[in-house]
Amino acid sequence: MAFNHPADRLQWDGPDDRVSSQGSHHCGPPPDLKQAFGIPAVILIQQGTFTGGYLAFGLVPGEAAWRWTGYYYGQWQLWQAGNGGIVYVLNSGDPAVAIEYRAYGCD
Repeated sequence: MAFNHPADRLQWDGPDDRVSSQGSHHCGPPPDLKQAFGIPAVILIQQGTFTGGYLAFGLVPGEAAWRWTGYYYGQWQLWQAGNGGIVYVLNSGDPAVAIEYRAYGCD
């Protein structure tokens, strides 16, 4: 169930080209998550002239209340909860577990 993110920038498939991710970032995910899943270090979402960044924080159980954003990379999908400050990356083959990404203010 590894993501195997490329080392550089990855453009996610979906309704437009607003979502991308980076394989590395100075405020990257916890090393155990990166090693176990090969996940993106940061998810980037373009919103007008502002690009919001989301960093991985940990594994959480999938929830029916989340909504799929329409963005994907292979079997990996980007989901969102109500407030927009958190996004979830989950594998469509195992939606019971997700990786939580939170909006960051990393320097």
